[in-house]
This record gives sequence, C-alpha cells and structure tokens, in this order.
Amino acid sequence: MNIIFLGTPSFAVPALEILCENGHTISAVITQPDRPQGRNQKELVPPPVKVYAQSKGLKVYQVESPNKKEFIDELKSYHPDLMVLAAYGKILCKDILNLCAPGIWNIHFSLLPKHRGASPVLASMLSGDQETGISIMKLVSKMDAGPVCSQAFLPIEPKITRENLEEKLGKLAAPLLIDTIEKWKRKELVFQEQDESKATYCSIIKKEQGKISWECEASYIERFIRAMIPWPCAYSTLNTKSSSYTILLKEAEALQGNPDEVPGKVVQVLSDGIVVATGKHYLKILSLQKSGKRTMMASEFLRGNPVKPGDFLS
Repeated sequence: MNIIFLGTPSFAVPALEILCENGHTISAVITQPDRPQGRNQKELVPPPVKVYAQSKGLKVYQVESPNKKEFIDELKSYHPDLMVLAAYGKILCKDILNLCAPGIWNIHFSLLPKHRGASPVLASMLSGDQETGISIMKLVSKMDAGPVCSQAFLPIEPKITRENLEEKLGKLAAPLLIDTIEKWKRKELVFQEQDESKATYCSIIKKEQGKISWECEASYIERFIRAMIPWPCAYSTLNTKSSSYTILLKEAEALQGNPDEVPGKVVQVLSDGIVVATGKHYLKILSLQKSGKRTMMASEFLRGNPVKPGDFLS
C-alpha cells in the first residue's frame, strides 16, 4: 500500500517502523520541525520520527503550517491509499482529512472516548486509571471524536513513568495497526461511533503544570511526579532557613498517616528520603534534582544540601 505517515515523538516510531517492515510504500513522512533543546536552547534537535525516516531514505516534510494549499496539493500528487497519524501534534484542515478515500487513521494513546486531546497518557495516569490502551480511529474535524475501528488494552504498572508508558503504548500500537490494515484489506473492518456521553478531554502539557500542590493527597502527588516525566517534571520550591531554591522531584512514595502539619512542611528527614506532609497522608521524596544539577537519590542530595524538619515546600 502507498501510505503517507504523520508523526513526531519516539513513541510514534514503532508504527512507522512496522509499516516499512511489512513492505508498505511510505511515499512521504510529515513531522514537526527541528526544535531547540538543552539548557541554553541553542541546539536544534530533529524529531525521532525524522531520524528514523531519514535512516530509511524516506521523503520527509517538516512544515509549520501543513494546511496551506500548496502543501496539500503536493501531498495529493502522491495519490496515497491511506494516511496514518501518530502523535503528530498539528491540527489538520478538512482538505487534508479528505485527501484519500479512507481518510486519516489516527493512532490515539487512550481508550476512546476517554481522554480525547493532546495529553491522553498524562490524563490517564492522573486519573488513576488501572489500564489504558490504543485506539485507532478515523480523524474528523471534532477533536478525537471520529469512529473507532480497533483498540488494544494495557495495564498501567504501579511505578511506571509517563515516558515509559508512552513507549510501551507505542510498541502496542504497531501490531495493532498492521492487524487493522489487514482487516481493512479483507473488508472486515468495522468503524463504531463513540459514545459522546462518556467523552473526557485533556489539553496540551504546559511547563507550569509541573508545580506540585501539596494540598493534594500523597498518592495523587506520587502519580503526578511519575506523570510529569520526562517533561515538564514535577517541581516545588524548597524553603530552608538559609535559602530557597527549586527542586525537581523524580521519585517518591506515599506513606500512610494523618498529618496535623501544614501541607508542604518537612516533618522528617531520613537517611533515604525526605518526608513531607500533604493534604492527606505523607509523601517520602526518594529522588530529586536541584535546578541545573543532575538527579540524585535523596541520601546523596542531603549530604550536600541540608534539609531539616520544619523546612517548607511551596
């Protein structure tokens, strides 16, 4: 089959990879432009989908505005049998949605109709879902509201980070995509409309979302820390008697107890962690990073950064 693929991050690569491995012709790959990364934001880093596509000698497009007529006309010249999208990151106009007869199949990283939008894995983790999965659906103008033709399920492991969960979902999506294409070729594929009454929504992740609210329950904050990895990372300001500075929290565990202390107050400093009062129960910080420094286990961090009971996180 002649396929145009749209995608950007590392967890979109397995879908493109399996299409190539199964002998499909990838006439074009559309991905986001290279973006600045690093501490000084000076180095332009290519998207993982671009890196893979170029390694296979595929034609790559990186456009800021994919909905321009000139670009759409160029895509039409490929006469695709199918277009597949996985975490591309751009809103597409009707002319692109209708560019080929089957439309665009979107690999969405949730069990639709739950968690429509730009950050479904984050939303699933913060909601405390026990499982998530992949939905393949036809793109329509309304966000992630198109009919679904395939789903695969994945339990959410207790200590998994969003980064690792996204990668697992990407690997789950690949064989599901091939199975869906084969069913479509045999004319066995059925599209089912979503139940709008069960739809939930999530928005794009922003840096300020990483700020921890210590009034929340400890178990929620522990999930929040894992859900914010790799970006923007959960953060808080550590206020000691001598200084105040930002810390990024990388690993923690919830401890039972009914604190009388104000949420955010350090109540105990142990050899392997910092225990903080929350809105309900306690949170033990196991791994953290001082802004601009490397990640450390709490035991190592405490050797160079004194923290005492009574200090405060805000």
